Amino acid sequence: MIQRIKTSNTVAENLDKIQNKLHLSSKAAILRIAISLSLNDDSSLNLTAKYLTDRGFDISIATLFGEYEVLFRALIKNSYKHAIDEQLYVKLIQAHIERGMIKLYGEFATNNQIEDFIDTLV
Repeated sequence: MIQRIKTSNTVAENLDKIQNKLHLSSKAAILRIAISLSLNDDSSLNLTAKYLTDRGFDISIATLFGEYEVLFRALIKNSYKHAIDEQLYVKLIQAHIERGMIKLYGEFATNNQIEDFIDTLV
């Protein structure tokens, strides 16, 4: 069973920028927001993309989802609409992180005020 997720270098860099600006104690919270934004997008995920991960962020699935792992697994499985094994589950998480962080960082970069940033996300 795969227990860890490795993000791309770009996600790791943007994650640091968002965490520093928002002063959040957990990168997992930001990643959960990114996954949620991606799950809300009906377009197809790119499961074949290859990302540079030599400086990526490494996180365990247990830390990423915490007590909500069953909920996120169900949401990811439901959004894919096919049976998934553990390897595909991890690919789907990585793809949702990548797509969600693009959306999240885009909003972050265009909103100078933290309140505006949060309002836009909600």
